[in-house]
Amino acid sequence: MRIEVYCLVIAIAATGLVKAADSNQDVREVLEKVFPSESVESVKAVPMGDFFEVKLSGEFVYVSKDGRYLFQGELLDLVKKTNLTQTARAQTRKEEFQKLDKNLLISFGRKNISDTDNIYVYTDIDCGYCRKLHLEVPALNDAGITVHYLAYPRAGLKSDSYDKAVNVWCAANKKKALTKAKAGGEIVTRKCVNPVADHFALGQSMKLAGTPAVYSSDGTYLGAYAPAEQLIATISSLEKE
Repeated sequence: MRIEVYCLVIAIAATGLVKAADSNQDVREVLEKVFPSESVESVKAVPMGDFFEVKLSGEFVYVSKDGRYLFQGELLDLVKKTNLTQTARAQTRKEEFQKLDKNLLISFGRKNISDTDNIYVYTDIDCGYCRKLHLEVPALNDAGITVHYLAYPRAGLKSDSYDKAVNVWCAANKKKALTKAKAGGEIVTRKCVNPVADHFALGQSMKLAGTPAVYSSDGTYLGAYAPAEQLIATISSLEKE
């Protein structure tokens, strides 16, 4: 959901619902009345003092404690030089990754999902840069980094890419099948209970713009394709922060 700030502020003011929203629950009630079709997923205090951070249908917005003003954008702490909105997004992604059943991921390397040297990669079988990134996996593994793959067929759930992902995730040897598929090989058509649709939905909730999409275990977005050397350096710098 993309929200125009101007329209949102007008919507709140026009409803006559503005009141002293001194608590998280007050803000939640105001937004649920103004935007009944949207989901108020969380309401949290922020260091700014007079505003709450609200996760509204997957988007982070900020609402004044009196319930009158709302803005959407990046909240920056200029003293600490941090982007608080990015931090909130990363925390959400971290929590989602921690919920994943690691048996439903295709993992190359160690399987300790709590290890800080894990990365999560949304991949599309037919994506050229995804195939290129897969060639970097051995070097990442040599550096102690485990790669956990999630399926993200960019063309959707009624596409050839989706069918290929299902074939891979239903294969007896998923790692071998994924490597073969990324090399352009044919994979035996299979049907089984699989996580491809769930992975796709999770990727959409994270507002994926394309594949590959690479994340650290703490939810930080690391970018798209990058050589192993560059990814290793980026991960190392995060661990030092």
